[in-house]
Amino acid sequence: AVGGGALFAAALAAGADGLAAATPPLAYALVLLLILAPTRRIPALPGRRLFAATAARVALPLAAVSWADFLLADVATSVAGPLAGAASAVCHMGTGRVLAPPPAPTAACGKAALPVLAAAMLPFAARFVQCVRVWRDTGAVGQLANALKYATAFPAIALASRCDPASGIGSCRAYILFQLVNTLFSYWWDVERDWEIAWWTAPRAAGALLPYPELRSTPALPRFYYAWLLASNAVLRCAWAHRLSPRLAAHSLAPLAAGVAEAARRAQWVPVRVEVELRKLAAARGEDPGPWLAAGGDGGVGWGVASPRGVERAGG
Repeated sequence: AVGGGALFAAALAAGADGLAAATPPLAYALVLLLILAPTRRIPALPGRRLFAATAARVALPLAAVSWADFLLADVATSVAGPLAGAASAVCHMGTGRVLAPPPAPTAACGKAALPVLAAAMLPFAARFVQCVRVWRDTGAVGQLANALKYATAFPAIALASRCDPASGIGSCRAYILFQLVNTLFSYWWDVERDWEIAWWTAPRAAGALLPYPELRSTPALPRFYYAWLLASNAVLRCAWAHRLSPRLAAHSLAPLAAGVAEAARRAQWVPVRVEVELRKLAAARGEDPGPWLAAGGDGGVGWGVASPRGVERAGG
């Protein structure tokens, strides 16, 4: 890093703008080579190999989709924005516009450029292919609905690049429509399918406008946590709305805040997803999930698994 910075400063001082512009991509390429260098002294090498193998299966879904494959691709959908930004940065470095003063984005590297849109859509395309693959392997028709959910993200991403709130909300109407469809579909899938909390499919009480969410008789977490999860997930899934405000859209911290909100949304549902998977494993083996999950009820969190052997069984 010091050597690259020194070379960059020396090139600028000497007036060699071309060399200075080439320094960042060369430095990044060198770091990538060092990371991928075949050596046995890399920290956490088994974990890195597992991650690389999982990423390869996500990129080339030739084998059956595992839970790790799904989880990696699903998390990647939350970093679609950073992926698009990285694609734009690489595009600018490749075209020599690293030193261009703002406003630097060009038609070739701006938010509507094909490489940038492709980078933003790539995680959703991976999940779409995974859902179709699971449907073909297992015949689960619900996976086609899941694939449709990810397909609704494609027009939303494409239309977001044409949404300019500064010129009026009219340019964003189509984007708002498709984004709302994707948000509502995704929220329903979160609750009913991923968390297996019956809400819209639950019986409606007399006089109630909507059914009440139904939890399991022995939830693994305190009941208030599920209520918080339902409410906060609905709010955080609408974080994209900041793009409709000209002031927020122009603020450099708005995308960062939206990214932090998305990371928080993802992190808070991890315990519930693990609970669902442990229950599925117990059901597949004809076992009572009680020993795997301490009954939380209105009391404790009790995750768990009764003993380290239980953790091994759940993972195996």
